Amino acid sequence: MKEVLLTKDFIGFLIAYLNQDKYLILFRFLRLAFHKSCKQWQKSFG
Repeated sequence: MKEVLLTKDFIGFLIAYLNQDKYLILFRFLRLAFHKSCKQWQKSFG
């Protein structure tokens, strides 16, 4: 039971953390970089 509450607190903290603009921008940038690297990987091996 304690672990479940801890997980909920962590998820809530993570959401609050990502709701801050600079972290949201960082997250979007990382996601964009990830998609670009995936496309390059597909070109190289596909």
